[in-house]
Amino acid sequence: YKNKNFAYMPADGGSRELPQNKQYSDMWEDIATSHGYSFLYIDNSSENSEAESKKIDQAGVLMVTGGTCKLLYNVRKNNLINCIYNFFQKEDFIYTGFCAGAMFLTPSLGLAKIEPFSTEKNQIGINDFSALNIIDYEIFPHYTIEHEPLLEQYRSICDSQVIPLSDNDFIVKYL
Repeated sequence: YKNKNFAYMPADGGSRELPQNKQYSDMWEDIATSHGYSFLYIDNSSENSEAESKKIDQAGVLMVTGGTCKLLYNVRKNNLINCIYNFFQKEDFIYTGFCAGAMFLTPSLGLAKIEPFSTEKNQIGINDFSALNIIDYEIFPHYTIEHEPLLEQYRSICDSQVIPLSDNDFIVKYL
């Protein structure tokens, strides 16, 4: 793989030194550097969106993590959504996401509209759940059998196919 820049973007952004970010950013940096990659921390809540956009542009690998509404809010507020979309136009790239980071590829993060997931939506105050629409189905993350009623509820209001993923599942998609 040619581009040895690994970019990590937690959904809620903020300083890498914040306790909620430090543990995982340090872990991903250790993994990246042990494989010969440079590490770029992307703060999607930063008002310096030009600097954060440059990091995404430089990345060969982009990892985006969970926090559904915060992710949407931050990337829209700080004009990163087009930069992330453009990441997918590269000839050679890897995108990896979990929870909201995976959902971000779908047409919508509409799962955040239903209880009990709507708590974050209500705290942040967003109503537009449209996402990148890179893939044509929705993802129900962290699925367990106990979520079956919620999965069926979401399927009943969703225009797309909904694929449940447990914490041990993953999807590989070649674009």
